[in-house]
Amino acid sequence: MVYRLLQYAKTAFQSVKMDSFFAMMIYKWEIETDISKRGMPKMGRNKGESRKMGQKLSEMSLGELWQLFPIILSEPKAYWKEWYIEEEAKLKEVLPPDQVVRISHIGSTAIEGIWAKPIIDILAEVTKDSDLQSFKEYLTSAGYLCMSENSRRLSFNKGYTEKGSAEKVFHLHLRREGDNDELYFRDYLNQFSDTAKEYEKLKLGLWKQYEHNRDSYTDAKTDFVKKYTLIAKDIAVFQTM
Repeated sequence: MVYRLLQYAKTAFQSVKMDSFFAMMIYKWEIETDISKRGMPKMGRNKGESRKMGQKLSEMSLGELWQLFPIILSEPKAYWKEWYIEEEAKLKEVLPPDQVVRISHIGSTAIEGIWAKPIIDILAEVTKDSDLQSFKEYLTSAGYLCMSENSRRLSFNKGYTEKGSAEKVFHLHLRREGDNDELYFRDYLNQFSDTAKEYEKLKLGLWKQYEHNRDSYTDAKTDFVKKYTLIAKDIAVFQTM
């Protein structure tokens, strides 16, 4: 019964939020522990309650994970682009070149001149006939951990530890060629700095409100992101006519 509930919860959250820390905890807890011995994980610890010393990420509640990895925004840094370039080179060394169509820097650290979480988001597009599951081994060898997956997308993270975030944190999104709306949003905001600043203002306004709730922080930005992604895609279609 516990196993079925976990499977349902994991599938439901993966289909909605690839970056969900709830999905991360369920996935890691499921593969690293004996479900029959552990029972259901505790999800309701108060904001101020401390975690146990030596506790693994897989043993932490959702609240504990959000306390350990709060939303942090930083003024733009030139080295974000350098971090991406270095990581792209590493990925090209481990991923099969005949299956990788494109690797791209996405997310706010790829947008010029705005505050962002100091996390490098990477989109790796592979050929449409690629077996996404086969990429797990390649990315594991590069230090990544698969956090969520479905038939169309896999999400990997690198840089989270029991002591907090490492200096460099990466989120890698593995998808098939063409599943790349983030590129339209990135390019539009890099072209129109006023819109980029509007996005920055939105993020800064949400930061402290949702400092310890990543899902709500993401949800609050969704309408803005969807709006300008659609505008950017319409412009791209018009330019091809």
